[in-house]
Amino acid sequence: MKSEDTSKTDKTVYSIPSDRLIRRVILCCFGIEVLCVLLDLLFAFTSWIPVIELRKIFDMTREGSVGTWLSVILSLLVGSALLLIFLTVRAGDRSRRQAIGWLVLSLFFIYMSLDDCAYIHERSGDFLDRMVSSDALPLGLSGVVARFPTYYWQLILGPLYAAMGLFMLYFVWQRFGEFRLRKYMVFSLMGLAAAVLIDFVEGTGRGIYRITRVTGMSERSAFHLIMLIEESLEILGLIILLYAFMKYLSLLVQGKTLSIER
Repeated sequence: MKSEDTSKTDKTVYSIPSDRLIRRVILCCFGIEVLCVLLDLLFAFTSWIPVIELRKIFDMTREGSVGTWLSVILSLLVGSALLLIFLTVRAGDRSRRQAIGWLVLSLFFIYMSLDDCAYIHERSGDFLDRMVSSDALPLGLSGVVARFPTYYWQLILGPLYAAMGLFMLYFVWQRFGEFRLRKYMVFSLMGLAAAVLIDFVEGTGRGIYRITRVTGMSERSAFHLIMLIEESLEILGLIILLYAFMKYLSLLVQGKTLSIER
């Protein structure tokens, strides 16, 4: 009888040094980004390896490249960290409204990983472009939408991204204050906002023209460079966000243990 009671309460306890784990994850992600950027520059601006298939694989400005893979993984990691924060908050003594806020952010970043994987915003922009070209929008909106100066996806999803950015800034700002993590939120949102702004300017074509005139670069090289900067800023912003949310999660669960009962 005694042995049965012992077996029921037998547990395996795992202890993971959170700071070391976070540092390793972030350094790994940052190292992969730097490697991807260097490989992109190598293939785009030199002719050392004139293999077009390899250029496409390591071209971070193309969809379906290693840059897309990294962006998908980072968005999913951020969404997963937020989901763990939601589960921790819900299991604790904090308000239900706060838990719902974390869940909303988690679902948004999980959607972002799906967007990068399935090219949702690009295809939504292509769909609107086709509707405008065929004058198929209701109420004569085709002429109005056609005046939008850049990519149409920003007209469709731009307000959603802006709203989520403001919500995240407001919601997370309050929670990060006690842990001195606000600066990471600011840096990450600045990087993500700069990426969207560069994409907007890139769609107008004006930025490309100015770069070619000032630097003497070809239009193709200038276009590639500005898109590479945009992708790099987006990925860097996600890495900073991942660090901030992992750090916040580690502080929430500080002193607690993960145990698996057998």
